[in-house]
Amino acid sequence: MAPIIELFLEPFHSDNLSETRVFLNIVQALETYHARFVTNDLNEFKLRVEDIVKDTVESNAEKYRMYLLANSHKFITLESRIADLLLAQWKIYFDTGEINHMDFPSVIAHTRHYYTHYDESIKEKHRVLSEEELQFYNRSLLQILEYYVLSELGFSEDNKESQRRLSERWGNVSQDLEILKISRNQ
Repeated sequence: MAPIIELFLEPFHSDNLSETRVFLNIVQALETYHARFVTNDLNEFKLRVEDIVKDTVESNAEKYRMYLLANSHKFITLESRIADLLLAQWKIYFDTGEINHMDFPSVIAHTRHYYTHYDESIKEKHRVLSEEELQFYNRSLLQILEYYVLSELGFSEDNKESQRRLSERWGNVSQDLEILKISRNQ
């Protein structure tokens, strides 16, 4: 857990981190968490996906199978890892602001690739969060990360209570984006 917690806490100990740096840290922490505590083996991940979708209607099962496997052919992609953590086996709902849940993992993965490589072709082909948007979506990612870190440390609560506490701590991203939109229109 040490590298995950270190990445999680770094933004709180440094006043000079940009939203981009915070974003990259959180995404790395989520990716590391998934690899270390969920799975880093593609075959095991495929079995996990089948277990997750087994109780859904077949049409939904295929949709969620594709969502979770997100181009994971030879290895587990970042997009698949984010999708798995976001879905959370339907135990908790994480606010993804104005981004549809089905699109969120892709947007996060492409944003990470863009800010890692600064390849403009990524921006031309895919949605990439702006630095202004990162201040909101970093909080969505922090909610996800905190939920899993606390679960790993044994702080398992009623998921509605967890969701309430996470929202209190990190805010409601959808609501904050709506307030920003309204304030700009005035």
